[in-house]
Amino acid sequence: ESRRRPRLPTAVRSVNTYCMADGSVERRPDSRAALLAAGRTVFARHGLRGARVQDITRLAQVNERMIYHHFGSKDGLYLAVLEQFRHELASALAPALLASAGMSPYAGWRHVIEALYDALGSRVAGATLFVHEWLEVEQDSAVVPQPGQLPVQLRHLYEQGQRDGVFPVGRSFELAYAIALSSLIGAMLSLPWFVGGLRVSGLGGLDARSVRGHVVDQIVDGLSGPAGPLRP
Repeated sequence: ESRRRPRLPTAVRSVNTYCMADGSVERRPDSRAALLAAGRTVFARHGLRGARVQDITRLAQVNERMIYHHFGSKDGLYLAVLEQFRHELASALAPALLASAGMSPYAGWRHVIEALYDALGSRVAGATLFVHEWLEVEQDSAVVPQPGQLPVQLRHLYEQGQRDGVFPVGRSFELAYAIALSSLIGAMLSLPWFVGGLRVSGLGGLDARSVRGHVVDQIVDGLSGPAGPLRP
């Protein structure tokens, strides 16, 4: 059964002083940040439905009431964790998107995919959050962007590449981006296990950098390798 989640309030007060039941005062200047970090870890392991508030507050080392103080509910914390991860990805991609403006469509697209691989690779817990979200929520997902929210610079590169004959005309930018993102997230979560098995069977010998190269090559070029006009 699909679920609809409440939106985050437009303004969340950041008062980090909380009166306890015994009249004492808890002062944690970093309680909100601690809850976000702990929430990411617990939600990545168990998803929204399986995560327990007690596990989050125990890991964050804050009183349970602080979740409701900062976020209103467990759902509110979950949405804030997802939003934080999306902002982190956007910030990590910004330099690559800026640099890609001066590149050819193929080189620029590849440069951004490499940056996205690195951004997801350093935030595997966040990538796992996306998977939980896709599995638990069929509609109205908090992580599915609207077309206007996708990177404009990357769209321009892709559409220029279509006009130049570099990228296929019959595949929209939205579909190409969705395939790239979902492929990268799948690679982040499954390749360490799979490549480890290949090493055991004597078929591996791949270091992290070569794995990255193979992943990006296959996303950008497909199984058959570069085709069509020369791609500088």
